[in-house]
Amino acid sequence: MRIVIIKVCKGGAVMLLQFNCENFRSFKNSISLDMRASGSNELSYHLRKAGNERVLPITAIYGANASGKSNILAAFELMCFYVSDSIYFEKEDKRNPFISNERDPFKFTVDSSLPSLFEVFYIDKINTQEKYYNYGFTVDDKGIDREWLRVNTKTKVSRNKPYQDIFYRKRGDAIKFFNSLPDSINEDVQKNLLISLNDHLLLVSLGALLNVTILKRVSEWFKKCHTVDYNSRALLNILQTGLKLDSMRVKYLPDEKSKNEKLRFLQSFDPSILDLQYEKLENYEPESNGYRVFSIHESIDSNDKIKLPFEEESDGTVKLYNMYDTFQKILIDGGTLIADELDTKLHPL
Repeated sequence: MRIVIIKVCKGGAVMLLQFNCENFRSFKNSISLDMRASGSNELSYHLRKAGNERVLPITAIYGANASGKSNILAAFELMCFYVSDSIYFEKEDKRNPFISNERDPFKFTVDSSLPSLFEVFYIDKINTQEKYYNYGFTVDDKGIDREWLRVNTKTKVSRNKPYQDIFYRKRGDAIKFFNSLPDSINEDVQKNLLISLNDHLLLVSLGALLNVTILKRVSEWFKKCHTVDYNSRALLNILQTGLKLDSMRVKYLPDEKSKNEKLRFLQSFDPSILDLQYEKLENYEPESNGYRVFSIHESIDSNDKIKLPFEEESDGTVKLYNMYDTFQKILIDGGTLIADELDTKLHPL
């Protein structure tokens, strides 16, 4: 069992340096996922350069059952969800019904009402200048307790010390905006932000909606972060049945180029797949509409081609098909992927 973190830096894409969380699920005290390499030169050819940092492009977390590996993914996923969706938390008709914004604090203590912390450090490349950013927030049962955004253009920074604040927010206090930096938010925009802000809304989320440059850029960083939990009970049920509970469906018909790229990917694991075909689903409920997927194989005793419903392929092949789009997006656009149980059902050797 393991968590795999993969980062791809493309052009002006950003690089995750560190993720911290506290008082979340099995973590009472602060835990830190640090992607910066040690001072050793061993295997240095595997490292990537970001700013003046040597950064790991991929890492894996191993541990026993109930050691908290999956909770690292869950914490990062919740942080990304808050950034993308806190704008909808008080709008029942627009909230994502499949994801909860419950913070799920550590329960084996009388201090479970204390705030939970989520924080990232990353490098963003703007034109030719690389900047270090620190963004984070704490949340409790009442909503957002604290939120901050800091920036630094120096290299090899220490946590929190040399950073300069862009804004700092604490419940019960006036929000502090700092106006002496290139990334500062002007006073007119500050007033607009304060008018719409509430206890359940992140300033970064609101600023992205209002096209505030620096806040939108932070939000865009989180949009390039993806989490996939192959250990989720719902997904395990699908994988264990090979999607045989129903037909293998996709919502949209891929163009020829995308289909051929996915086919080549699948053929690298299973050369017997000659082609992919899609058939429009008709007379289904609206939420079930889309296209059914088939794989094309060769008959062993004739020149005929056999059309096999894709749900009858192996569980591993079905998983490869479903994970392809996420991996392809990361490779093309850059970003961060955290996956739990990535190797489940995959046996390439």
